[in-house]
Amino acid sequence: MLQSIREHSQGWLAWLIVAFISIPFALWGINSYLSGSSNVTVASVNDVDITLSQYQNALQNYRNRLQAMLGEGFDLNQMDQSALKQDVINGLVEQQLLKQFAHENGMRISDSQLASMIQSLDAFKDKSGQFSQAIYERQLLRSNASPAEFEEQLRVDLVLDQLRQAISGSEFVTDTEKNQYARLLTQKRDIVFVQILADQFKDKIQLSEDEVIEYYKQNKEQFKTKESVKIKYIDLSVDTLAKQVDVTDDILKEYYQSNLDKYTLDEKRIAQHVLIALKPDAKPEEVKKASERAEKIYKLIKSGVEFDDIPQNYEDLLGPEDEVARTGAISKGVMDPEFDEKLFSMKVDDITEPVRTKHGFHIIKLVEIQKAKTSSFDEVREAVENTYRKEQAETKYFEVADELQNLVFENPDSLEPAADALGLKIKESGYFTRAGGKDEITKNPSVIKVAFNPNVLNGANSEPIEISDTHLVVLRVVDHKPAVVKPLGEVQEEIKTILQNEKAKLMAEERGETILKRLEAGVDRDQVAEEFGFEWTVKSAVNRDDPQVKRSILRAAFRLGRPEAGKPVYDGFTDGRYDYAVVGVLAVKDTNIKWTMGDDTVKKAIERQVQQRNSVAWQDFIALLKQKADIEIFSDAL
Repeated sequence: MLQSIREHSQGWLAWLIVAFISIPFALWGINSYLSGSSNVTVASVNDVDITLSQYQNALQNYRNRLQAMLGEGFDLNQMDQSALKQDVINGLVEQQLLKQFAHENGMRISDSQLASMIQSLDAFKDKSGQFSQAIYERQLLRSNASPAEFEEQLRVDLVLDQLRQAISGSEFVTDTEKNQYARLLTQKRDIVFVQILADQFKDKIQLSEDEVIEYYKQNKEQFKTKESVKIKYIDLSVDTLAKQVDVTDDILKEYYQSNLDKYTLDEKRIAQHVLIALKPDAKPEEVKKASERAEKIYKLIKSGVEFDDIPQNYEDLLGPEDEVARTGAISKGVMDPEFDEKLFSMKVDDITEPVRTKHGFHIIKLVEIQKAKTSSFDEVREAVENTYRKEQAETKYFEVADELQNLVFENPDSLEPAADALGLKIKESGYFTRAGGKDEITKNPSVIKVAFNPNVLNGANSEPIEISDTHLVVLRVVDHKPAVVKPLGEVQEEIKTILQNEKAKLMAEERGETILKRLEAGVDRDQVAEEFGFEWTVKSAVNRDDPQVKRSILRAAFRLGRPEAGKPVYDGFTDGRYDYAVVGVLAVKDTNIKWTMGDDTVKKAIERQVQQRNSVAWQDFIALLKQKADIEIFSDAL
């Protein structure tokens, strides 16, 4: 299972881990249990609350991922914001349900599995490709996350991935189905088609002035400008204030000395161990049998048998849930208390008698001790400066935010008194609509909503708008352009193009449907072509992915039924926005091919089918959890 997870880590999991170390507390609202910034509940899952802070972090992360996928040029505000919010809260509810299910069913990632996963990640390797404890802790230090916090979140994510693989991996395709796929995918067809382009009719279209005027009258809303505003605003954030904090080496060294514990790597120990696994509710007879096996293994090791030889030479002593593993470098307090206490009382090469923990019996050998080490100031200067700036800025932020709120309230007609008193800059946006603008501020849904609020449109300062826990904006509208219908003279050429296209489309459809009726009446296709002045395109033995035939034509051809001897079957459809196509199938050529491992085309199709079934199985599983759960979503809090 761990190997499977490790292979998957090249995909979503690797992205998730990199996100954690590059965007502090970016994983599914982890900030909520580190900072405790919000007690507002947005949902409840079996009496477990999902907080507003968790939701806000998850929403921002979701938007960030969408922006990364769709590109910086794509305006996320064009999307349905309520649908985005619903996607996020549904995701949080589902994650909580899955966590609860995994916990109730004893699913876990062992300490050795977790250590192995972390040590395999490129983000924590040195130039030689080896895991570096120093790099690992330095990366987490930069993101203000402790190893314990990161490891706990990673443990949860790995368990949920393990659960998904267990549910989704149960689907399969039978050999009979594989052979059916093979025959369908290798089927070939002889086809004919003609594309009736709308453009060929445009020269014949005459538009009257009355038609243009009538269309304009009936569709004025189509030619309305979009309501827009331009704002001035004060942008206050911890990040901005942090850049303004004065620092010197003396200040940073004093901070470093006062917070040495932050820059001290605890003593760590590496051990080999055998786990004879037990469930927490194991019966006395099961505990006795496990204890006896553990004792036998302990005696073998004491007699000189190496840990690594146990699985190969004494597999009869190990059960399916047992493990023989080497831990990574672990600090005190990471393992189970009984394991931890024993490990940190041992000398190198000591071997313990079986130690009972909630997971079972452990036989432990201490392999190495890595002494505690405090990083020098020079080694961590960048991290010290970042942390110092952030702490100072956070303190100042809440003071300035309170003052800003008071000043904009006392001076509702201008931002200048507040900006002058607090030494803040007033910025000005370009025009933006209710769909939002192009920069971070004018894209923000809360900013957009406030900017178009009637009181603000009438000239009042806004209340402070919370972009995040450490970022707020106060704005006022400096210009408002209401939505107005453009004059006819400005849009008449656009209307002519619209009318031309629509009429040309109808003419193409009419021509195509007439051709289709003639063919269905039994008229020879060559005679029909001569009547209407076109030539058929004939293609023999095409498959579903033939690169020489347009995909829409292929899709239509392979949707048609099997023709009887000498009687082609035809169909017509709107091809693209304005054109029309008529397609005929002359013959179907089946193969008797059977699926083989070497057939990449069939293999990929089967993989797609399995993926679809896995997806359905996973969604059905989640639906079942939801059906059995007590779920409440407080939409007003979103």
